[in-house]
Amino acid sequence: MLCKNIDIQILGKKELQFIERQDIQNKVNSVSGNSVGKRMEEINPLQIELEVEKIPAVKNAEVYKTIDGSLKLEVE
Repeated sequence: MLCKNIDIQILGKKELQFIERQDIQNKVNSVSGNSVGKRMEEINPLQIELEVEKIPAVKNAEVYKTIDGSLKLEVE
């Protein structure tokens, strides 16, 4: 199965968010290239999670793949 999309959710109050979705997307792309269209088994969620958590404005990140071909990121 191919990755159909990347769903990034930034958790917490909007006024307390110090990071944009594009910043996270750029980090994902730097780790795994453009994930959309890539085979799901070639995507390493743990590696992406560890790299996203290195961003100073990120407290925690959860990255996982869904059965329908989405890569989900929940970032706090």
